[in-house]
Order: sequence, then C-alpha cells, then structure tokens
Amino acid sequence: MDLTIDNEISKSKAKSKEIDNFTKELQNALTKDNSRINSLYNEFLKEIPLASKYKNKLSDIIKDSLDTLSYEFDFIYFDYDKNQKSYFMDSYSEGNISRCNLTKKDLEGVHFEKGTFWDIIDNDSMIEDVDTIDALKLEVEEALEKLEFEKEKR
Repeated sequence: MDLTIDNEISKSKAKSKEIDNFTKELQNALTKDNSRINSLYNEFLKEIPLASKYKNKLSDIIKDSLDTLSYEFDFIYFDYDKNQKSYFMDSYSEGNISRCNLTKKDLEGVHFEKGTFWDIIDNDSMIEDVDTIDALKLEVEEALEKLEFEKEKR
C-alpha cells in the first residue's frame, strides 16, 4: 500500500514539474517575442498621439509594420532585452527576422545605442540608419489612423 501511494506522489510531482516547465517555456516565448519591440512601444506611445488610445494593439501594429518594412529594405534593429538581461540584434529581410544575442564583450569598442536601426554596408560594416525609424513611425501612424477611421465609420 505504501509503495502505491509513493508511486502516485512521484507521478504527481513529475506531472506538476512538467506543467511548470511548460508554463515557463510559454512565458519565455511570449516575453521574447515582445522584447523586440519594447523600446519602440514606449517611444511611440510618447510620440504618436493615437498610440495611447490603441495601446493594447500597438505592439502588434509595430511588429506588422517592421515586417512590412523588411520587404522594402533590409535593416538591423539593436536593443536590450530586460527579461533576458542581454543585448540583441534583430536582422530584418524579406519578412524574415533572425536574432543574434550579444554579450558585453561583443560590444566592446562598438557604439550602439539601444533602440537603434542599422544598415549593413559592403557586408563588413554598419551605419546607423535614422530613416528606418522615421519610416516605421509613418507606417505605425498610418495603421493607427486606419483603426481610428474604421472606429469612427461604425
């Protein structure tokens, strides 16, 4: 009888651990996806008048706008992920995003600012691109204005 109870307790603990691991993995996936736009979200919330009205949709609009811009030109976005406590560079091209995590050692001698966009020149050097953030702001503003128009239309 004791052996059966011990087995059931062990099975219960194993299932509980599996559920905890799954929950952590799911949370990390959701957090990781949002980390790529946290700085942009906060910046646009301050700068774009309609952003605060649609702040629950702003993250998705930024993601969609980044994807749209990646079909027009290739760019790199550099930022810091507070949850993972690491720097990263997301490379956008033709609707695809690839992430490169960076350490402080990788960043020695390099002067990247968090939340900046970069262009690759001649496959071996990069230059900061302020036009991309302006294009992104326009894209996001347009999407927000479209939401506002549709809301007023109803």
